[in-house]
Amino acid sequence: MKKDHTRDYVTAAFAYYAETGRSERETLKEAEISDIMAVQKTLRALENKPEVLEAVRTVYFDDPGRVFGKGEISRRVVKASMEIPASERQVYRWLNDARRVFSLERGMRI
Repeated sequence: MKKDHTRDYVTAAFAYYAETGRSERETLKEAEISDIMAVQKTLRALENKPEVLEAVRTVYFDDPGRVFGKGEISRRVVKASMEIPASERQVYRWLNDARRVFSLERGMRI
């Protein structure tokens, strides 16, 4: 898949959201709070698309705190495709949709 300029940032924001326990903390920096709020808004925006939410949770939220190593996203996409079920290509599309919604919610240039 073609790499877009926001992919790594958005992926890290979803993982950070999962790692922080999905809640805001007083010690967070403004950008961190903005990321958490954008993830929350993204999840609400995708509530009517349960398969997209499941893909996001399986790929980005499982095992929070673990750094995405080489091939980790691919392994998680394979897992999601089996659990949902859907093709790997469809899971990648859903993740792209979620990243796009996040980017818009966060006010990023896409």
